[in-house]
Amino acid sequence: MRSSRFWLVVAMLLVPSAAAADGHRAIFFGLSFSNGSLLTGVHGTFDAGMAGDRVAVVGDLSWHTGDGTDRTMYAAGLRFLPGYSRKSTSRHLVSVHALVGGARESGDNAAVFGGGAAYEAVLRRTTTARVSLRIQGDVFARTGSLDSFGRVSVLLGGRW
Repeated sequence: MRSSRFWLVVAMLLVPSAAAADGHRAIFFGLSFSNGSLLTGVHGTFDAGMAGDRVAVVGDLSWHTGDGTDRTMYAAGLRFLPGYSRKSTSRHLVSVHALVGGARESGDNAAVFGGGAAYEAVLRRTTTARVSLRIQGDVFARTGSLDSFGRVSVLLGGRW
């Protein structure tokens, strides 16, 4: 089982993602760890820029498994980029985000809310595309519970 998960992750990282330079839309997919690396899985995030690219609407989906637990999480929210990260010539992008959504874990549904930050290194830039590697960290809390969980993801994708 572990071997098949490893090859699934490798295949996802090798799939080319659509990317571009103006930063209006972004798609990222990759490997994700949660609960102190007890859970491993996949994570996808989708951004659509607005307000002069200072703010982006975010859709987020992840699935983690391990240690007898399966967690599927879906969320939406806003991503904020500081001024130096919005420049078309920036090779290093930093952003913060806030998300609200739901999680299904071992048969139980719960609303979740949280936020995090991301660092993005631009690997390749053309006149119409920007391919990047993103490292993203999040912390989420469940409503009605004092439990929280973290997630760290390494994502490959880009902007167009």
